Amino acid sequence: MVHVRDGGAAAWLHELINTIAKYKSARLALKDKDIRYPLDKQSTLLVDAGLPDQSLIFQEALHLIDEAKQWLVITCQFLPSGVTGKHLARAQKRGVAVYSIFNHPLRRDKVTLPAQYLIHAREKLRAPRDLFQAQLPFSHRRLHMKLIATEQGAMVGSHNYLSSGVKLGTAEIALLCLEPTFARQSVSLLLSQLAPGSRSYQLLKDFGR
Repeated sequence: MVHVRDGGAAAWLHELINTIAKYKSARLALKDKDIRYPLDKQSTLLVDAGLPDQSLIFQEALHLIDEAKQWLVITCQFLPSGVTGKHLARAQKRGVAVYSIFNHPLRRDKVTLPAQYLIHAREKLRAPRDLFQAQLPFSHRRLHMKLIATEQGAMVGSHNYLSSGVKLGTAEIALLCLEPTFARQSVSLLLSQLAPGSRSYQLLKDFGR
């Protein structure tokens, strides 16, 4: 999704990857500590060690949602439920235009499909209806992009921004850039991944410009 022209960051990432390979574990390599690597005044690389119930990336994602004042776009493999869903609902309640782009539940594998249907049914009973309007149709190719963008900045990376993954403990990496232009560019990239005829595309095509 993004690339960074920064020799220092490249060297740091190279050393980090080699250390993880040496220990065969991100947790051991990072000593169970999530870390941040500043690129400039607006941009930071975030790395989760993979300790259960601990995620610097998730904390920053929720903070980005909570700080949104005008608009917010989030993409996820799954419907953004649980803790994330509550923060999105609160953002919408305070007047933020929230668009959550996620795959149709039938796009899941046979193992996770029943659980996804139950989650969808539960959330539709307790979450604002508008949070579901940008669900991708079953005919749409599966979206794997992980993005949170607001008028203030954006985050992209490997994290799903859901508490369920945090409970399990997964090593993840993300780029947080608090720069409006980057956020708008991220939404434009998302649009290029969406089918022009889909409702998600129609909702976002003039959004945040």
